[in-house]
Amino acid sequence: MINICLTKTCIYIFQIML
Repeated sequence: MINICLTKTCIYIFQIML
């Protein structure tokens, strides 16, 4: 998911999902 999402917003959401 991180590889596909390179925007800070995407990474921020990804961290919340973890």
